[in-house]
Amino acid sequence: MKILMISTDVRIGQKESQAFERTKKYADLVESLIVLVLTKKKFKKIREDNIFIYSVYGFRIKALIKALIKALKIIKKEGGGNLVVTTQDVFEVGLIGFMLSRFRGVAWQGQVHTDFLSPYFRKESWKNKIRLKIAGMIIGEAKILRVVSERIKKSIENRYNIKKDKIIVLPIGEDLSKYRELNNNKEKEEQIFRIVTLSRLTSEKNISLAIRAIEGVKRKFKEINFLIYGEGPEEEKLKRLRDELNLEEEVRFEGWQDSKKVLNGADLFLLTSNYEGFSLAVAEAMAAKVPVIMTEVGLAGWILKDGVSGLTVPVANRIKLEEAIKKIIQEKKLRKELALRGREMILKMNNFEDYLNRYKIAMEKCLV
Repeated sequence: MKILMISTDVRIGQKESQAFERTKKYADLVESLIVLVLTKKKFKKIREDNIFIYSVYGFRIKALIKALIKALKIIKKEGGGNLVVTTQDVFEVGLIGFMLSRFRGVAWQGQVHTDFLSPYFRKESWKNKIRLKIAGMIIGEAKILRVVSERIKKSIENRYNIKKDKIIVLPIGEDLSKYRELNNNKEKEEQIFRIVTLSRLTSEKNISLAIRAIEGVKRKFKEINFLIYGEGPEEEKLKRLRDELNLEEEVRFEGWQDSKKVLNGADLFLLTSNYEGFSLAVAEAMAAKVPVIMTEVGLAGWILKDGVSGLTVPVANRIKLEEAIKKIIQEKKLRKELALRGREMILKMNNFEDYLNRYKIAMEKCLV
């Protein structure tokens, strides 16, 4: 079996990244893995053993056209009989998979990494409204849909006339056991309660909700810090909000940093997104034995169960979020219990060898 992967994750072309290492693991499962990465800037192509990674650069529409042309050439050269095309989404990139399936007869696997049927997804932008229409037109053509959470699987089943056996839930592509070494229950010397989040600073992540909740928590608990790790277009807007709420001392922007560094010694992890696919950052926090409060998105209600392996709050509800943070700060016993059960829950389902086996099966089903 050969795989042609079409992605927008530029980290695949960076040899030091986790995405590249994960892609190499995928290549070990098949005869060859060819990856087309849509980028704005060209990077040097990578050829190692049976893996080939190319950048298809240009602005969005241009890059999509170039990727389609490149894919057609690859299919002509490699033959389509035992080749599977997998696309990172069922939107713009998914269109390429759809066209290759419809007009060249190759097997197409569509990946769904975000909960695009959430009402918040549609409201976010006119582009997302178009993406919803594209998904509605092409999603049924995929031989297999690989989704990252049970939440997404159920929403697709409810919305579209797609057979259940065509949808495979395959959430995590990373070995989380390396986070066991963190937060080993040593008593902290400092008195500051350290709250962290690790996220792209974009509107759907709703970091402003967390900042506003911190403003309320600060009135009762003075010794708190909220450290925001990440970058994105909302950063300046969020900094202005922090300043307006007089939280310059409590809320700090730390840029992108390695997740192990972020989580080591953290007392609480927040995720306040309006919608999510899965949330690897939450999974990493759980594996690191950091208690998590998150909105009811992604893996919430499935792996992270409210009051059992973490706390969940309604989307965009500042009052409930503030109450949950206060509860975690006040109740040390609860904090420890949630952290322990969270780690047990995430590591129980995160057998990396099993994940790779299920990844291979998901690909092979495309050829049946």
